[in-house]
Amino acid sequence: MTPWARNVLEEFFSAGSTRDDRLPDTLSRWIREEEKQFAPNRIPRPLVPLLVLRGDSRLSVRLLMSQPSQHLLLLQVSRHDPEHTKSEALGLTRREAEVLAWVAKGKTNEQIGLILGISVRTVQKHLEHVFSKLGVETRTAAAAATGLA
Repeated sequence: MTPWARNVLEEFFSAGSTRDDRLPDTLSRWIREEEKQFAPNRIPRPLVPLLVLRGDSRLSVRLLMSQPSQHLLLLQVSRHDPEHTKSEALGLTRREAEVLAWVAKGKTNEQIGLILGISVRTVQKHLEHVFSKLGVETRTAAAAATGLA
């Protein structure tokens, strides 16, 4: 564990939680749950980051690789933005969340493209990714799945 990672984990979990290079209990439990996605004969779901809020800061933890007693984690600290927390928890990128927000407001793909300065085809591609990640088939279902409808 790098010194920076130790400091970040100390800040977002409780003080003293990373003694002896051990991960905090909450993080260890989350890793065990995520590791189940790598089980044989199991259809994996997209890996969802662990989001931890502390004041106006947010820690996003992603499991990149896991081997017995060794884990590769990506830690990202950012300022907390409540508007995008739910969409990120669902695995959506910021741009996908923006497209979905405009869909929920009743905008067409052409209108969304103009608003965001992207092509209609790019809007369609973002929506394909949103539908796949949320496991839905329609614009209305996607908006409803995130509580935007």
